[in-house]
Amino acid sequence: MNAKTFDERSAKTGNEGEYSMIIERVTSLKQNQIIRLIEDSKTEGHRFGQIFMDEYSGNNRFDRPGESLYVAREEDMVIGICGLNIDPYLDQIDVGRVRRFYVLSKCRGNGVGKQLLLTIVDEAKQHFKKLTLYTENPIAEKLYISMGFSRVEGIHNVSHILNFEEQLIRD
Repeated sequence: MNAKTFDERSAKTGNEGEYSMIIERVTSLKQNQIIRLIEDSKTEGHRFGQIFMDEYSGNNRFDRPGESLYVAREEDMVIGICGLNIDPYLDQIDVGRVRRFYVLSKCRGNGVGKQLLLTIVDEAKQHFKKLTLYTENPIAEKLYISMGFSRVEGIHNVSHILNFEEQLIRD
């Protein structure tokens, strides 16, 4: 497994002090490894866990060329997850998509999501020309915009896009 360790500047727990977080690529995942995420999403009224497990046990294993799945861990506990797929809604193999991004509610606002998303963006740059996603969550949208995504309309199942080719021109 590829693992990146982030120091206390990258993620903080607020009142509990500072902690280290590890972001690692996973190639196999069982439901019991993300049970806290599944339960947390249910309490918030989301279906993240059920959708993720249905897809993951089916045909979305994040294992096609350019695809990957990462988890954020604090010690042995998975506190966040984010996947990268070839965009299943567009008929273009050079477009990636942020999929099944979720951070445990008690860990939000501490850099966990940002580090997961940075990891996915870095990975996507190696394989895709663009990265898409869909969200209706205004808090998540703020993170995406801060990371360089642009809001778009008129593209099926896409609310935001990050065009790596345009970034190269600007840089």
